[in-house]
Amino acid sequence: MIGTTWWTFVASTIILLSTVLGIALDWNEPGIRKKRMRKVLVGLAVVGWLVSYFFARQGSIEAQDNNSKLTRLTKEIETLESSNVKDYERSQRQLRYLNDQLSDLRSQVKTQELKKHITDLQKQLSVALQPKPTAILEPSFYTIEKFVEPIREATLKLTRNFVTVEFYVFNASDVVAMNGSIHLRICMSCKFANEPEGFHKIPGSPDWDRQYDFQQIYPRAALQRLTADIIPPPTGESFQIGLMAVCQTCPPQKARDFKVTVQR
Repeated sequence: MIGTTWWTFVASTIILLSTVLGIALDWNEPGIRKKRMRKVLVGLAVVGWLVSYFFARQGSIEAQDNNSKLTRLTKEIETLESSNVKDYERSQRQLRYLNDQLSDLRSQVKTQELKKHITDLQKQLSVALQPKPTAILEPSFYTIEKFVEPIREATLKLTRNFVTVEFYVFNASDVVAMNGSIHLRICMSCKFANEPEGFHKIPGSPDWDRQYDFQQIYPRAALQRLTADIIPPPTGESFQIGLMAVCQTCPPQKARDFKVTVQR
């Protein structure tokens, strides 16, 4: 497609040819003033033509440069979109940077075709920059009822010298919770009567911390029931435990407190 500046150049060329042709037809007319005027007109026409050619060439170079930038940005966007799932945070930063570059380029280009192409790319980017859906894990004391909200208080009977705490984690989202763990922390005055099944102690962690690892929890589904036999403090009617569920597809989480009332 011929740019606007080249149409201007073509128009200037036609005007130059028309001027030169008109002057050529009247070239032999007598009179010094007329001869001088004819020379001035030819000179102005030539200068105008050269100026038009210069701006047309500059516009063509700028258009080629903008097209080159646009092609490069398009390829980068496609590459980043394909890797967005693998490295979400890094890709999001780069996509935002490319969006800024497109905005700068859009303010420089003059043709409607390029502006439309940039607008389409920005729409594509806005979709890629939408917040990534995350899994929402809800720790709770165990119940056979349908999950509605976490149960954070339970009354348990002391058997021998410990209580058996049952709990689980529910995925309250439409995203699969991938490669996660459940962190259990009992009170500092409490002790584990035995090692909770499936849990392990992280080297260097305090004696009241344990961790359970899982591969995935499907949307609107729960992890199996987990148990821990806990020796409560010798005095007091209740104690607290902390539960925190984290995963690769989850947002940052904080530990949540759960209250156990002991029936002695």
